[in-house]
This record gives sequence, structure tokens and C-alpha cells, in this order.
Amino acid sequence: MTEQPSVLPPFMRETLRSTNRRTVDRAEWPDGKRCCVSLHVHVDGQTVWRGLGVEKLVYISNGEYGVRTVVWRLLELFRRRGLKASFFVPGWTAESYPEVVQAASEQGHELSHHSYSHTLADLGPLPDGTFDRAVEEREFDRALCILRDLSGQEIKGFVPAGGELTPHSIDILLSRGIVYQAQCSADDIPYWWMIDGEACGLLEVPTHWSVADAPQFLYALIPQMGSIKPAEHVHRMWKDDFDAFRELGRCLVLQLHPQWIGRPARIQMLDRLLEYMQSFDDVWFATGFEIWEYWKRTYPPERLPA
Repeated sequence: MTEQPSVLPPFMRETLRSTNRRTVDRAEWPDGKRCCVSLHVHVDGQTVWRGLGVEKLVYISNGEYGVRTVVWRLLELFRRRGLKASFFVPGWTAESYPEVVQAASEQGHELSHHSYSHTLADLGPLPDGTFDRAVEEREFDRALCILRDLSGQEIKGFVPAGGELTPHSIDILLSRGIVYQAQCSADDIPYWWMIDGEACGLLEVPTHWSVADAPQFLYALIPQMGSIKPAEHVHRMWKDDFDAFRELGRCLVLQLHPQWIGRPARIQMLDRLLEYMQSFDDVWFATGFEIWEYWKRTYPPERLPA
């Protein structure tokens, strides 16, 4: 049987490791804060359904709901609570709804990269299971230019659509000035990606499915997601997660998608959760880029690229 080409970066194929062996047992946070919370909003819109291979009108309309209706509710919620978030937006969504990117940027939120079309086509898949780097670079740059032009920001963060990376992806991120990624789960505090035993300057700001809304609220046409859960059930789970992260001094990255978190009962649940988190004065709320700035100063990598 012919072995399938690996989708892992070359430096991971033997070790199956993206970072070093040991975590920081008790991380320090700015101004003596006890833990960190980062709000990451994935404004996929309709693209996520194409990425899932489900282009039926009923599903596509859920994507429309997210960008037409819920983004504005989230922006108002964050404004009222005085919170800044990181918005990860595919290039197609930004092109189609430029007012969303512009409004988020004008209100002081961070804009970050989330592919162009949110499909595998962005990665240049080839029939033999390998990937065309030139296609991946072209589509990455396409989205990067759109986000820069619409937001007026330098784009520093990235989340791969569907968590899909190719052997070329890390090199491409570093070459485009991306300084952090926010998708993997090798820790519950930030950590530096390691290439051949050396920190490369790319920080992972990790999250997990348990603190993401898609596994809780995405309709069960995707078997591994399970069934839709009651908002109060998710509130209890996320509150317990926050309490544990705060007790251990970790970094809670809450991953939100407007089309799933934004239904009325769910966004009210999110408001209650944020109110609870803000009742503690020892919590540092930060964007992904703010976390990178702090981590680079406080826990610098062993070696930065030249």
C-alpha cells in the first residue's frame, strides 16, 4: 500500500511535537493579574458551510444570519462591557461584508487572518495528496491584502480554516509577518512553536473545543459535533472552565462564531458569562496580539529568526 503524503510540517513528522516538553507551571500576567481571557470571534459567514461541503440554502442562510444580524449584537455587547476582541475573518467574507471589518476596526478590535474562502482550495491540494505552495501563498496573500485595506491594520494573527495546515503553512505565516496562531491545543497558556528544537518566533495562543461554541451549538449533521446543547448547560460548563483557568492562572481563549453564539438565548448567556468574568478584578482581558506582545517580553523565545 502506498503511504499517503504527510500534511505535517517537516519538523514534526518524526517527533510529532510542535513545541518543547514542559509548560510554565504558573504563568505571570500583567499588573499581577491572576489569569487571562481572550475573546476570538470567527466571522466565517457563509464560507464555513462551503468548507463543510454543505451548500444547501437552509445552511447558507445561517451564515448570512451571522454577518447580517449577530456581528452587530456582538459589537454592541463588547462596547457595553468595554471589551476588545480579535476578529478572524476570511477574505471572501471581508470582501462581501466590508462594513463588518471596518466597524470592528473602528471600535478598536483586532482584525486577523482566517484564510480566503475557508475551504481546502485555499491550500492548493493536488491529486497525489500533496499541496501546491504557490496556490497557498496566492490565496493567503489575497486575503491578507483585503483585510489590511479594509481594516487599516497590520494583520498579525491567524487561524487556519477548519484547523487545516499544510507542510508549507508555518513558513508562509512567518514570511508574511504573522506572529501568532490561535487554533492548536498543546497547552492552556501560550507557547512558542519549535522548529528542529529552536523557537521560531510564532506563538500559539491555544484554545480547545470545550471552550468553543461550534461543538456546543452546531447542528448535528456533523456527527462529531453532537447535538445542540441548551444555553444554560453551556453557561455552566464555560463558567466552570473559567473558574478552573483562573484558579490555575491559565489563558482562556473563548472561540465564538456569530452564527452559533448569536441566537437570542445564547448571546444573553454570553452576556451573563462575561458579567461573571468581569466581577473579578484579577482577570486580564486581552486580544491575541496583546498576548503576543506580553509573552514576547515576559517569556521570550530562545531564538528569534534573523
